[in-house]
Amino acid sequence: MGITPNGYIARENGDSEWTSEEDLKGFQTHSKNAGNIIMGKNTYLYASQSGLLPFEGALNVVISHEKLENKYGGQVIITDQAPKEVLRMLEQKGFTTAFLAGGGQLNSSFLKENLIDEIYLDVEPLLFGKGIKIFAEADFDVELELIESTQLNKDTVQLHYRVLKDGSNIVHQLAQSKIRV
Repeated sequence: MGITPNGYIARENGDSEWTSEEDLKGFQTHSKNAGNIIMGKNTYLYASQSGLLPFEGALNVVISHEKLENKYGGQVIITDQAPKEVLRMLEQKGFTTAFLAGGGQLNSSFLKENLIDEIYLDVEPLLFGKGIKIFAEADFDVELELIESTQLNKDTVQLHYRVLKDGSNIVHQLAQSKIRV
């Protein structure tokens, strides 16, 4: 995820189009490699209004408890299922990796259930004081291990973390699925 140094992934209106070209390329690569992309209602609405949907080369899965119109046919699935059930559905469709694209509420729901294995943060050279944080406030405490840091361009760095957890989590039970943020 493209992120500001102070933890925001989007402005208050959902705008995340301030990220670098390198972040966008990484986003496209991860979603195509996974073959799917999981997003929440606000990400879906913003991407839809901006003409970005459906994201090409990937099954677009939208998790929302509100009824949303799907005008994209089979490339988009809108569901109100819990994160574990969404992963089971993707596994049944043959996916072994899932790509989580946010927003903050959805990211927190997956993290609280111990369903995230890796986190990619593209730290962009921009600060703003209000917006959507990468993780909404929730009750979790997660340790990370830095796998790699990469200079993406003159001002943007990518941090790749592994989420440290015990071997009993649901992801290991679901055919070693990987969730990337």
